[in-house]
Amino acid sequence: MLLITVLAASWALLFCGIGWWVMRGKPDRRAKVSGFCLVILGLGGGWFIDGTDQQLRGETLFEVMAEGSVGVVAGAPAPVRQLQFVVEHPKVEHTLMVSPSAYRAAEPTGDAELSFQLRSPDGIVVVEEQRVYAVRYPSRSRPEWQASYHPFVPKSAGTYTLEVVLLTVDVPHVHIRVADPQKTDGKRIRGW
Repeated sequence: MLLITVLAASWALLFCGIGWWVMRGKPDRRAKVSGFCLVILGLGGGWFIDGTDQQLRGETLFEVMAEGSVGVVAGAPAPVRQLQFVVEHPKVEHTLMVSPSAYRAAEPTGDAELSFQLRSPDGIVVVEEQRVYAVRYPSRSRPEWQASYHPFVPKSAGTYTLEVVLLTVDVPHVHIRVADPQKTDGKRIRGW
């Protein structure tokens, strides 16, 4: 939260400062219009960055960076991570995000395979999938695994169980996030 607020404020101050400098440098109309546009860009960009982050934070029902499979020997039983969260607003579409993560660890070197199953309080399977997460190479950033998003509509409130099976070794973490669009006071994990 603090990091995003600092980023938004820095963006706004940078462009407002450049705009002010351009307006003061030359007294002609063109410089004043250019400077004013930079000020608007700075304020608008800062507002957008902070607003987007506040929405993500507010809608977060559950988020965790679960332990991965680092140190598991190939051929050993696959590690299983069981996570639980409480659904507050049934009959509203939620979104489950699952992503292998190398957050604060070495860069991913290959694809990662996971299987997961989300069960309702009654034990009914709501979402189930086994997939290979490919490494993507975004420009100007370190490689990372592609996340997957799964919409689901819980039929009842209560404790839901997510079981994640790591079928690939050397996956440092699994980033799990459940979004509820009716939630307004959610909290993100530290560093996001």
